[in-house]
Formats: sequence, structure tokens, C-alpha cells
Amino acid sequence: MPTSWCRSFPFIRAITLKKDGTLVVEDQIEEAVTPVRWGMITPADIVIDGKKATLSQGDKIVIATITSDEVDKFETFSTKPVFDYEEQNEDYTMLGATAVPKDGKITIKVVLTP
Repeated sequence: MPTSWCRSFPFIRAITLKKDGTLVVEDQIEEAVTPVRWGMITPADIVIDGKKATLSQGDKIVIATITSDEVDKFETFSTKPVFDYEEQNEDYTMLGATAVPKDGKITIKVVLTP
């Protein structure tokens, strides 16, 4: 019988909502030995320019910016599941970023500005 092994590691998430409506999400991971993907699912249209992504839906716009050295750029990922019998997540996309550990640590800080 196959077995799976999962290793846990220290993880802290801080979320700050500023008075101007800016949302800051900061994840700190210690003892990381592999790259880690940060992501959010959205129905918005996404335009990426390196560490900056513009999310628009109707007349609403949000700018997402990565301020972490461990991340090079934003990317988009499909939300379509492997199996046809699952909800197909039509009209949704994952905005994500992959962080590579430095000295076993990762900090991913994303600022969402209206």
C-alpha cells in the first residue's frame, strides 16, 4: 500500500487592512526546502507586468504588487480540475507567484491597492 509523507513547517500569515483600503498579505515560512506557490483565485481579468498585476472586473480595478525578493514575477494558473465530474471553475483564474527559499526562509508579501 502506498504511503504519503508530509512535513510541517513554521508558517505565519499576517493580514493588514489599511485606512486607505490597501490590503497587505504577508506570509513567512521557515525551514522551507522547496519553492512555495502563493495564489489567489479571482474572476477578474488579469494583466501582469512582472511583480505587478492589474485585476479588473467591470469598472473596478485592484493593483496587486509583490514586494518580496524571493519572488520574481506574478503568473496565472488554470483553475480547471483534473476530473470532468468536478466543478469546472469556469471564468476563474489563479493569480500566483512562486517563491524560492533563501537560507531556508521565504517571505511573500503582496499588497492589494484599490
